[in-house]
Amino acid sequence: MPTLQRTINASEAKSCYLNLTDDAGRTHGHLFPAGGTPLTIIDQSGRRTLATKHNSNQIWGNLRTWFENNGITPGTRIEIQFDPGELPDGERRIVRIKRVSEVLATPAIPLANSVSADDGSAASPANESEAIATELPLSIERQLEDFLAANISLLEPGLQLYSNSEGQQGRQYPTDVGVIDLLAIRPNGDFLVVELKRGRSSDAVVGQISRYMGWIARHVADSHQVFGLILTYERDESLRYAVYANPALKLKRFRLRLDILPEEEV
Repeated sequence: MPTLQRTINASEAKSCYLNLTDDAGRTHGHLFPAGGTPLTIIDQSGRRTLATKHNSNQIWGNLRTWFENNGITPGTRIEIQFDPGELPDGERRIVRIKRVSEVLATPAIPLANSVSADDGSAASPANESEAIATELPLSIERQLEDFLAANISLLEPGLQLYSNSEGQQGRQYPTDVGVIDLLAIRPNGDFLVVELKRGRSSDAVVGQISRYMGWIARHVADSHQVFGLILTYERDESLRYAVYANPALKLKRFRLRLDILPEEEV
């Protein structure tokens, strides 16, 4: 009976999906139903949540209800179990998920002088040569993502936020290799992967968005092309050269402005 234990990471808690990878890094998705199979998640209290096996190693669906019902936050350790011999719930296969520990203590993340790991990894690479200060406070980054998701055509005329057949929106779009900030689609059907450069070196952000582009090309885009766009707040010559080497990847800067008006204009 396929069973694994894993610790919920920040990306899963934020976007409400589950990886089928244990804490030792072993993937178990191939032991679960095939991608696209409807699932019924049953928790330790017998509550049922509808979901879907997504691609090779993830579970998507109405998992926000499951997260809320079970008080799941980053650091919560869970056990996921699938019994191939258990009778289906109608057309849905049953997957049982329960908490196996209380929430683990996690250190607070400073808003500056830290490296942000947005791909769900536990730590930054060992060979990262230097820590880069976060360019914007995290709260502003989230608001910027919200704004761009609602006004995605500001990046390109005709651009739309992607939404798949399961209703998963293109903001904080989960993949097997991390969570994409924004996934958009052009009028001709080509895809655009958008990443905000936050607290990462040039090599790290280019490598990360390249992984996302490759995953979308293989699992989502079919015959359409996939392009990438990195948005940065500051000038970065190293990043310019790294992007220049890939014709499918572009770089744009954005500005935030606060105008203080005199009293007579209020």
